[in-house]
Amino acid sequence: PGSEWRLHRHWFTHSAMRDLLAEDSGLVQIDKLYRCLDKLEVHKEAFFTWLRGRWETLFDARFEVLLYDLTSTYFESDPPFAGKRRFGYSPDKRSDCVQVVIALIVTPQGFPLAYEVMPGNTSDKTTLAAFLEKIERQYGRSDRVWIMDRGIPTEETLTQMRVSEQPVHYLVGTPKGRLSKLEKDFLTLPWAEVREAVDVKLLEQDEELYVLARSRQRVQKERGMRRRRLKKLSGTPQGTARPDTQPGSVIAQAGLVFPSGAALAVEEYNPPCRDMGGMLAEKYTTHAGVPFSGTAFCKAAKLKRGVVGVIEVAGPVSVGDDVVVEICQTPSWLERTPA
Repeated sequence: PGSEWRLHRHWFTHSAMRDLLAEDSGLVQIDKLYRCLDKLEVHKEAFFTWLRGRWETLFDARFEVLLYDLTSTYFESDPPFAGKRRFGYSPDKRSDCVQVVIALIVTPQGFPLAYEVMPGNTSDKTTLAAFLEKIERQYGRSDRVWIMDRGIPTEETLTQMRVSEQPVHYLVGTPKGRLSKLEKDFLTLPWAEVREAVDVKLLEQDEELYVLARSRQRVQKERGMRRRRLKKLSGTPQGTARPDTQPGSVIAQAGLVFPSGAALAVEEYNPPCRDMGGMLAEKYTTHAGVPFSGTAFCKAAKLKRGVVGVIEVAGPVSVGDDVVVEICQTPSWLERTPA
């Protein structure tokens, strides 16, 4: 597989086409290849159907699991903008350029089954239903599993997939807002190892099966990302802690950087930070008497950078160490922060 440009440079000179056609390389100019692709467009569906059969014969390819995703490509061009080039949400952060949206369906082995080029202002959530119908019409009904990002399907589309005459299975990321509601239910469930370094928890609820996955490699990756992020903040630390920090010593910095390179950061998805928020929520209220929530504490701490706590263990703190922090007094700003 390769691009049209690679085909233009290598295909004609590295095959028997030159001798078979008795033509020189002028026959395969890049613009001619592009025009040939325009002619293939009308045969796209039949072409993919034929390819599917060939892949199944040559490579014993399976098509029960489908990966669906969208991307975009932008154009640095001047108006007027014709065709499908439109302004829209740009993952490339080029909102100043027109773009087209490209949808692709592939197997886990990388064999494509369908694609579509759509106007640049197409919303991801509006595309799935049409592709479900397209795949079923072209390849027939089957017991398929669709895998996609959480931003692609709507709840309405997922419901239609579940209640259709031939139920369509799916694996999709759970919306972040729903994760916090499921957290307590997951806490009581045991971990099960599905393969080396990957554990899961399964939770059946509301006709859905939720899968919580824990990957040690992913943990290391995100830990490295967090360290790089904290390293940028360590250039001008507003506070430091001695290597011989003792239990009960007060820390007064939400983004505190230690001499050894370790750092204490407040983040909503970090269990210790949520625990601190929960402790405060049970003990303190706002100035209006409203109980705090864990997320309110985390957001306020990140904004004010004034968490007050103690390190549970004495001695040096190194990068990667697990550090337990306990609240020892109420910061002055806490009682003034609304939930």
